[in-house]
Amino acid sequence: MSTFELNRSAFAALLAGDEGRAAGILRRVDATSLVQFVTANKLEFHIATLDADSPVRAVIAPVLLRTIDVYWQSQAERQQSLLDELWRLADVFEAAGIEFVLLKGLYFAERYYGGIENRFSWDLDVLVRCSEAASADRVLRSSGYFRRSAVVLSRSLTSNFTHAFDYGNERPRFSVDLHWLLSRHPSFRVDEDAIWKHREDTSLYGRRFSVLSPEYEVVSNALSTFRDIQRGAIRLRALVDLYKVLELEDARIDWNAFFDKRQEERIAGIAVNVLALLFELLECEKRFPGAAGLLDRSRERLVSLPGGDAETLFAPGRAALANRAWTSNIYECSRARVAVWWLVSLPFRMAVYKSGRRYANLKRRVHVLKRRLRGEQNLPAAAGRRPMP
Repeated sequence: MSTFELNRSAFAALLAGDEGRAAGILRRVDATSLVQFVTANKLEFHIATLDADSPVRAVIAPVLLRTIDVYWQSQAERQQSLLDELWRLADVFEAAGIEFVLLKGLYFAERYYGGIENRFSWDLDVLVRCSEAASADRVLRSSGYFRRSAVVLSRSLTSNFTHAFDYGNERPRFSVDLHWLLSRHPSFRVDEDAIWKHREDTSLYGRRFSVLSPEYEVVSNALSTFRDIQRGAIRLRALVDLYKVLELEDARIDWNAFFDKRQEERIAGIAVNVLALLFELLECEKRFPGAAGLLDRSRERLVSLPGGDAETLFAPGRAALANRAWTSNIYECSRARVAVWWLVSLPFRMAVYKSGRRYANLKRRVHVLKRRLRGEQNLPAAAGRRPMP
């Protein structure tokens, strides 16, 4: 077995609760490859949150454990600040009368990982209705945020080729991703009305938020995983997120209706292939009989992996072309149309998603300078939030 296979198999056992088996596999892995695998796939939290006497922690070199634990502690502390920022963001939207749905992030960690300290959140992701995206943009920019994403010619033109913009404020470590779609492609017909009709309410530290229904949690995770695969930036963490969703939601979802709806939305192939990848990499098909039944009934939609091996999708650098070829066979449109869309949308996607840290830092400095020239104060603290335990 390759080092990737050994590490992958160990984390599959760990997710299944078999720490003894996971430890046995990790004994065959050298420390360097384990460090590379854990950091590349953002899996530090899964080791740091184990009990001190876990057999998995016992077989990991102490220096690596210290590195993982320090990383986890610093990121867990960061979650508190993100929670403050979420409250402020919610205040901004509620004052403007704009409804929003939380995507992943702190709520996701609380619901599917058992606590916001158990999963690292990079930023705050919120979904607004397409019809309110422009209003949400204006509200954010008038409330102390600036758009970190670059645009080509105009916001309205660029938004036709993307599904979200990234926003920052004077605090360098925070960003907000404003979504108006779960994903963008000319072949997709994702039902926006259904997303909003079936959304659910949840409480996060005493405050109510709208979140996706179980069905659309699966859809959202499948689409984001598919995008990551396509651009050659897939991490195992994305599939772990989907695993965690299925742990709680597999029995709640009507999988026959799920598949019928995905066919209407023209993303059934994406859902099926991502689920198949999940089952292969995390060895969990028997754990999720509902999703596994869907896969059994729709195997004709499976597309062979490049080289016949899922590990190829994770190969840095050289994977991008193979990944793009694989995903192009899954879209429910011709490969020619996929290629045309990719070329036409490339300048807009590059502007939005590849602006870079230097561009964002420059925009932040300009943003802060403008606020000072206008005599505006620092961003107000969020009110009404209960402290984390």
